[in-house]
Amino acid sequence: MPIIFAGATSHAIGVHGWPERAPADERERFYNACYELGSMVLAARPDVIVYPTTDHFSNFFSNNLPAFCIGRAESYFGPREDFRDVPKTNVPGDASLAQEMLEMYFDAGFDPASSMELLLDHGTMTPVHFINPEKDIPIVPIFVNIYYPPLPSLQRCYEFGRVFADKFADHPKRIAVVGTGGLSHDPATGRKWHLTEVFDRKFLDVILAGGKPPLAEITAADFASAGAGSHELKTWAVSRGVAGETRGHLIHYEAVDAWNTGMGVVYFDVSGRSVK
Repeated sequence: MPIIFAGATSHAIGVHGWPERAPADERERFYNACYELGSMVLAARPDVIVYPTTDHFSNFFSNNLPAFCIGRAESYFGPREDFRDVPKTNVPGDASLAQEMLEMYFDAGFDPASSMELLLDHGTMTPVHFINPEKDIPIVPIFVNIYYPPLPSLQRCYEFGRVFADKFADHPKRIAVVGTGGLSHDPATGRKWHLTEVFDRKFLDVILAGGKPPLAEITAADFASAGAGSHELKTWAVSRGVAGETRGHLIHYEAVDAWNTGMGVVYFDVSGRSVK
């Protein structure tokens, strides 16, 4: 069984851009939760980490916005931003696995784009920094369009993850999957940024539920109330799909006003599967 870990974590530019603005206790609780997630990932001994993630206009713009884009580069440079505590560096990619994924998805009825040149911003480098500080484990980023409609639905993203888990059930590599984005926030839209704990709690209840998650309970009105950035949670649905109908577990949740984002960290129980 190649899927040895599945989880998800929030990211926010304030985590590394202006960490000091958050109260020390809030900051440390999120950092500690991310390091806990990282410890769990590393304990599972992955050969590669797949990151369902989002792009903040580092690679994609209104003239080119695929619903899904699989990175198949030999390495990725990031972060695009200048952060004091996250040095710019190259992160190794797993181009061969990415190519297999691309072919598999086309055979399965999905038509993702792909790219051999992708710049990583805070959306991907935040979890990479916490999960694998040495940045020596190859990655495959999967970018999900969350900005310009039409957007892939939560259900479509869940199915994207299910196909991955089903088709790669006998893959020889040990694969971890960590989605990154959300929770409620509304950046760069010209209106007040949203922090909606009611939405965050509702989403967490749905995504962590055992069995097939009731994703239809998260409506378009819910996303609208939680801000444009809340659509980043489509990446969590990909990870949830990879995990299948197992239940999820909350490591941490807190609305951090200074970062204008609901910050959460979760993992999904794949322990019932046979892992060699």
